[in-house]
Amino acid sequence: MSRVTVHFPSLHAMQKEIRAHPARYKVIAAGRRWGKTRLGLLMCLETALAGGRTWWVGLTYKSLRPAWRDLARIARQIGSARIQESDLLVTFPNGGEVMARTAEDPVNLRGEGLDGVVIDEAAHLKQDVWDGSIRPSLMDRAGWAILISSPAGMNWFHDLWQLGQQDTDGRWASWQRPSTDNTFLADLEAEIEDARRSSPDFWIRQEYLAEFINYAGLRPFRADSFLYWPDEKNNVPDILPLVEENPWAWDVRIGVDQAISLRDTACRSAIVVAAQCRHPVSLGDIFILHIDAGHWTAFQHADKVLDNVVKYGARTVIYEKVAYQTAFEEILGQRQRERHISCGIQGERPDLDKLRRANAWAGPPSNRC
Repeated sequence: MSRVTVHFPSLHAMQKEIRAHPARYKVIAAGRRWGKTRLGLLMCLETALAGGRTWWVGLTYKSLRPAWRDLARIARQIGSARIQESDLLVTFPNGGEVMARTAEDPVNLRGEGLDGVVIDEAAHLKQDVWDGSIRPSLMDRAGWAILISSPAGMNWFHDLWQLGQQDTDGRWASWQRPSTDNTFLADLEAEIEDARRSSPDFWIRQEYLAEFINYAGLRPFRADSFLYWPDEKNNVPDILPLVEENPWAWDVRIGVDQAISLRDTACRSAIVVAAQCRHPVSLGDIFILHIDAGHWTAFQHADKVLDNVVKYGARTVIYEKVAYQTAFEEILGQRQRERHISCGIQGERPDLDKLRRANAWAGPPSNRC
């Protein structure tokens, strides 16, 4: 059999350290662009080239594509490797294979015996992907696992990371590494500092420094974050006269939360009218123009929302896109057409925690509401 030389991507120092570590289960909390994909692919390929069966598991088919492209590119160096694009599968003449799989339905990951697996962006997957599907598949072959991800709060990925910090028998190991470990990317520190100018501090700490952030312990809206007017001296912000002359200076949006029950003891429906300033004198600042809450029927709530659309010139009404509030959207749209009022109605899926959803509209970190 002829010998084939395969050129793997180079690893930086920390990747090499983790690769050489003898632990069977490795948990890597690392910042964006750290090189998690490069390390994971190399581990999968090494086992497959020795005849083993390995998987690369990602959240969705779309998220698998970058890793699959790199895998196929390396595999093409081996003329006898079989690359099956439709199945995202690479097989080698010795029977070894690497397969990319999605974790959208953990049940579909059951049944295969594996010699190794990489779970990409593990913090964003369901815990059952690991507990119910992957780990049992490693038992009969004593397979290894690498769980790689940027953190996403104090969830099950954090629990496994802690296990790696506390393990004494050498089966588990974990690392927490910043993006700046990646010496192959030029000026990465400068890029992160630039990101600080437009992103909240907690986001930088999580996405680039790989810190586990306790969202429940954060207070995104503090008393000193708000400006009230008129103030004690009956002053108003300098921006208000400018807004009256230039309506384009406001981006007004209305957030609504429709409660299910009308009982006095139940949660109330709510309306919040907020405006982000687009004028240079106060660029990016967010002003709360109106807040209202009460026990209303869906039709009463819709009319109150539309009254505020007219009063404040709101461009968009935003609601949480869950089953009950989706029905409220239909009522709001019906009343909008009947009253000939023009505004957008936008449903936001509750995929992210409230802190990140709130900061999505925020300006630079120094701005105040």
